[in-house]
Amino acid sequence: MIAFLNRLSRQNVYRFLILSSAAMFLAVNWLPAPVKIASLCGDSSIMLGVRSGISNLQLFPLSNFAAGWFFMMVPMMLVLLASPLQHVWQSAVKAWRPRAAVVFLGAYLGAWMGAGAVVIPLSVLTRSVFGEEAALAAMLAFAFLWSASPISQRARNRCHKIRRISACGAAMARDCVSYGLRHAAACIASCWPWMLVPMAAEDLHLAAMTAVTVYLFFDRMAPARSPRWRLPPGLTLPAELVRMDLMRLSRQPSPA
Repeated sequence: MIAFLNRLSRQNVYRFLILSSAAMFLAVNWLPAPVKIASLCGDSSIMLGVRSGISNLQLFPLSNFAAGWFFMMVPMMLVLLASPLQHVWQSAVKAWRPRAAVVFLGAYLGAWMGAGAVVIPLSVLTRSVFGEEAALAAMLAFAFLWSASPISQRARNRCHKIRRISACGAAMARDCVSYGLRHAAACIASCWPWMLVPMAAEDLHLAAMTAVTVYLFFDRMAPARSPRWRLPPGLTLPAELVRMDLMRLSRQPSPA
């Protein structure tokens, strides 16, 4: 684990994304309650009965939901983008690199914003039916089950797929949009249940965001594997890295 993290810390792209994510985590902590997504979902679920349907969501400004979703989703996803963003940056000629990165990120984050139109009502509905504590437990259990499934593994494998990016011009923009959308689709398919977890943890929203982000980071760092039921790599990879550290320490000669 120590050697693994040290190796990543020497890469500029990881340092940039981790610092950017940390800054946004701090921003989330200072958001007013009307645009905190967990508070919005909690308030909506109180007003949402089984009979009233999802239409009660119209009582809350959509802009608040969009802002809350944006400030939750972006810091969680940034740390997962090191490999594709580095590929986009290195594929474009030097003068076009910033534009390539912006276009890729715009397409990727735009797709995730669209996913919020499904994930947010699902979170509100689940909390209205089960209550906050039961909904959190159910979402966490489902997220682990999803991560262990062959469907999630196929999506993770697609997240590792690198696509050709043209060096400049309109072709570069087209390729970056396509890559951003395709990568986002794979990421959404792999990660979407985990986005429900911090939305259900209203009192521990920031802590839940942090824990899920760390889990998804290790989940994404695991190599592609054949799709089948197995323990989620977000659990097995950290355990394997710790085991390797312990083995390395055990081989070191004891002081005389």
